[in-house]
Amino acid sequence: MLFRSDNALTIFTELKDNESASEAYFLRAMCKMGTGRDGVADLEQFLALSPDDPSNVFLANGFIAASYINAKNDGAALPYGERFWQTFQPGSFEKLDAGMLSSDVGQSLLTAVGQLFVRAKAREKALSITSKACEIADKVSEQRAIAALQEHAWALVTLETPRLAVPFLEAALKRAVAAKLRREEADVSSALGNVYLYHLDELERSGPFLKRALELANETAATDEGLLYHTLNDVAQYEFRSINFAAALADYDRALAIAVRIGASDADQANILYNIAQIQFGLGDDAKGDLALEKALEKAKGGASPAIEASVISDQTLRRIRKENGNVDPQWVTERMTTATRLIK
Repeated sequence: MLFRSDNALTIFTELKDNESASEAYFLRAMCKMGTGRDGVADLEQFLALSPDDPSNVFLANGFIAASYINAKNDGAALPYGERFWQTFQPGSFEKLDAGMLSSDVGQSLLTAVGQLFVRAKAREKALSITSKACEIADKVSEQRAIAALQEHAWALVTLETPRLAVPFLEAALKRAVAAKLRREEADVSSALGNVYLYHLDELERSGPFLKRALELANETAATDEGLLYHTLNDVAQYEFRSINFAAALADYDRALAIAVRIGASDADQANILYNIAQIQFGLGDDAKGDLALEKALEKAKGGASPAIEASVISDQTLRRIRKENGNVDPQWVTERMTTATRLIK
C-alpha cells in the first residue's frame, strides 16, 4: 500500500493535480501511521494542498494532534488541537462532512482532542468539543450517545465541576436502561457512584449506584473482568468508608485476585494492598495489616507508585514509634520521613 501511494504521489505531483496529490499524501500518512511510523510531514503536505477544505483541515489537524498525543507530547499537539477546534466554529462546522464526523475516525479524533484540552485545563475548548461530540453521537447509536455523554461528564469532573457532570451521567443511565444495554448500564452506574463517592463526598447517594453496577458486572464477569475489577474497587471503598470492614475486605480480596489474573499494573495492586492493610488494622489484625503493607511497598517500589510507597513508609514508621513507645533512633525516623517526602514532591 505504501509503495502504491508513493507511485501515485509522484504521478499526481508531476501532473500538478493538487487534489489527487493531496489524497495521495493523506493515504501515505495513514499507511505510515498504521505501521507505527511518523506521518506528520505527509499530513502537513496534505493540508498545504487543500487548506480551504474544512473537512481536510479537521482530519489533518486532528491526526497530527493525535500523533503527538500518542507520543506523549501535548505541547506539540496543542497548536493543531487549536486549529482542529476552529473547524467547529460557526461558518466552518456547517461545511464539515457529516459522515466523517459520525464515523469511528471522527469520533476518535473528537475524543483525543477533547481530552487534550481537558489536560491543558482549557475548559471552553474542551467542553465545546465534548458537547459537540454528544450532539453528533446522538444521531449514530445508543452506545455512541451513552459513551459521548460519559466523556463529557468526565471532562466536567476533571475540570473540577463534578456536580455539573451528574445530569449527563443520569441521562446516559436512562438511555442505557431504556435500551436494555446492561454493560453500559453497569459502566454508567459505576461512574455515577464514583462521582458521588470520590468527588462529591455523598456516601449515601453513591451506594445504590455502586451496588447496582456490581450486580451487573458480576453478570458479565466471564467476558469483562475489567469492569468487575474496577467496580469491586469502588464498592470496597464505599464499604470501607461506611465502616463495614468485613464487606470491604471481601471486595478488595476479589479485586486483588482479578488484578493478578488480568495483569493489572503494580500501581493498581499496590493501591489495593495498601487499602487491605488499612482494613486489617481496622479489624484489629495488626499482623495481617503489616504483611499487606510490606506487599504494597514491594509493588510500589521502582517508581510504580511513589504516593503509595511514601504512604507505606510513613505508616510503618509511625506504627513502629507507637509500638516502641517512642524509643526509636531519631536519625532513622528522620531518614524514613525524608525519603517519604521526596517521593511525593
